[in-house]
Amino acid sequence: MEALEIDARNNCERVGDVPAAVDPAGDAPRSFSLGDVGREFGAGFLDEGVCRWWILKKIHGDGQITCPECHVPLTDVALRRFWEGNRICCRACGKYFTALTKTFLGGCHMNFREIILLADFLHRDYPAREIARILRISPENVRLWEKKFQGLERMKAMAENGTEQVRACRVCGCTDDRACEGGCWWVEDPAGGDLCSRCEKRLRQKLMAADDLTEGSCA
Repeated sequence: MEALEIDARNNCERVGDVPAAVDPAGDAPRSFSLGDVGREFGAGFLDEGVCRWWILKKIHGDGQITCPECHVPLTDVALRRFWEGNRICCRACGKYFTALTKTFLGGCHMNFREIILLADFLHRDYPAREIARILRISPENVRLWEKKFQGLERMKAMAENGTEQVRACRVCGCTDDRACEGGCWWVEDPAGGDLCSRCEKRLRQKLMAADDLTEGSCA
């Protein structure tokens, strides 16, 4: 475990110690790969706070943190709540959001530790049914996450190589040339990415089955 991650666990409550995030400069969304998790996985990842810090650092980097709707910078209490993974109300536009809003993890119902475990198990080629049993999710959900990570890695590679980016669903990774079995089409994605009709239906059903909102107040 890197010293930064261990230090983060002890100091993430202090606003001055946390970095801020900006929109990615490249075409690929900010994310992390299965290999990133596999290379850095260690005992420290059993701690939820370390997992949260590692994931948010990978997604948001070292730029300025802003509201994902109106892009007004966060400060003080709001910034602290952001890095603690809590729900925030923007004083400028009144929108509620979290550090995962409009990221590739937006709408995820797993906690940060479960996300790390899922990524590490996928990196080590654990069977989907075994991963599903350990994390108490469906094998189909495991396969969807695997496709999502694969799609993100393809997008990152194309952005780094300067090749034309192929539009891919942020959930399953399907494209115009490789649609879902039975066919699908593009729909509006509330997270601001690319989403196919099949995955939009699945996400809508999950949101109807479980309320993901947590208590929060304007800061």
